[in-house]
Amino acid sequence: MTRLMEIAEEAVRRIVEEVQPLRVVLFGSVAQGEAGPDSDLEDWLSRAQGKLALAQQPLPPGGYWEDLCFMAQQAGELSIKAVHQRHGWQFPFIHDLRKLLDGLEAKGLPFRNIFARRNG
Repeated sequence: MTRLMEIAEEAVRRIVEEVQPLRVVLFGSVAQGEAGPDSDLEDWLSRAQGKLALAQQPLPPGGYWEDLCFMAQQAGELSIKAVHQRHGWQFPFIHDLRKLLDGLEAKGLPFRNIFARRNG
């Protein structure tokens, strides 16, 4: 059993013990029993791509722009956290994209230069 699967089992145990939900649903490679060293990374990036796809949809009748913006922000947040994970770095449990990017820059990944080239 991988460490990731052990963590998932412990999380489910705690949820059931504390909250007593009707059911707990897991997804991804852990739920399928196929977790590998890059499973977290793949899950984070897959979720980021899904949220970006939602953010790129036309505004539906009765929809709100801020909901699409939220999906875009979530896609960015998950992607940045995936970079942290890929390098084995801890990241703060925050939603501030600038602070998450600053954390990468502090580790030697200069994202500001990348953005400047793409926008310039």
